[in-house]
Amino acid sequence: ELNTSSTTDLKNTRIAIAKDAAFTFIYDANLRFLCELGAELSFFSPLSDTNLPDADALWFPGGYPELHAKALSENSSMIAAVRDFSATGKPILESAAVRACKLRHCRKVMYAPMRTIAPVPAAPLSQ
Repeated sequence: ELNTSSTTDLKNTRIAIAKDAAFTFIYDANLRFLCELGAELSFFSPLSDTNLPDADALWFPGGYPELHAKALSENSSMIAAVRDFSATGKPILESAAVRACKLRHCRKVMYAPMRTIAPVPAAPLSQ
């Protein structure tokens, strides 16, 4: 059992989690922890969905987005939905692997549409 006494209460916080062939590194313990804190979880596919679920935050876990770059960059409806979500100022969490993939490939043409979702800094963000 996790000690959640010193953590943030996420009661009624809706977290939409990317889950498909491109985003596969989701650990059940993390999902259970979020639920124990009161979060309401939903899932979406950046590869095939055209809209985001209603959410207070987005989470792009690790996976293999580089293997699905063409399909991700061609889903213009999802790109627009994530860009619009980002413009609201609500949090978007991405794994270090996803950020590294974006940094490594952001100069490639196939990633150009994905860059427009949220700018990627040239240097890692300080903690």
